[in-house]
Amino acid sequence: MLAAGQPGGDPNAIVVRKDLLDSGKFKTPADAKGMTMAITARGQVTDLAGGLFLRKAGLTEKDVRVVTMPYPDMLAALQGKSIDVAVAIDPQITIAEQQGIAKRYLKLSELMPGLNLGVVMYGERLAQKDRDLGMRFMAAYHESNAYERRRLLEPGGREEIGKIFQKYFPIQNPALYDTVGLGLGRETLMVDVDGPFGLHWQLQQYQERGLILAAPDLSKVVDNSFAKAAAKAK
Repeated sequence: MLAAGQPGGDPNAIVVRKDLLDSGKFKTPADAKGMTMAITARGQVTDLAGGLFLRKAGLTEKDVRVVTMPYPDMLAALQGKSIDVAVAIDPQITIAEQQGIAKRYLKLSELMPGLNLGVVMYGERLAQKDRDLGMRFMAAYHESNAYERRRLLEPGGREEIGKIFQKYFPIQNPALYDTVGLGLGRETLMVDVDGPFGLHWQLQQYQERGLILAAPDLSKVVDNSFAKAAAKAK
């Protein structure tokens, strides 16, 4: 449901240390050869993005040193120059840019158009036993997503959305909400299954790398009927 490249901007991106860009040492993705790249963990979206970024540059993981760490640690590691490239997320990306530590090099929506960044998971109760409740939840979620998408494109909308975020998810510097990428669902809230970077593609990546023992049947675990009904009701 959450997808890259929505009105709120991309919360995820490939970032590169500013000094490497400014010096010309890093001009193209191929310049990552011999450098250290950070991801959060194997099997996560940062792992997929990092691997694709290297492949598009004609590189493999053997050409770089891949390390794993939480998103907040990436900011400190970039500042300390212990890593060169990172598959990072906001607000760390915006903070890194404001402090002159690193720059957004490639948005995930540019690297992996249409990528699912997150989905809503229903348990048995909402998915089967009490579908009406599941439908009502999705209708409310669809309405809030549509409202946020609309307001972010209107004058003063970003400021309003930022105040709502700050109320429920307070951060030390509220002004960051004016610039960070906000994770939003696509307009229909439909989960992309068969697209170029849909769930089938992601599943294939995990299979090829031996990260899953048996592939689930996506037709049995992905149910877009709730999102379809919510979109149709509007």
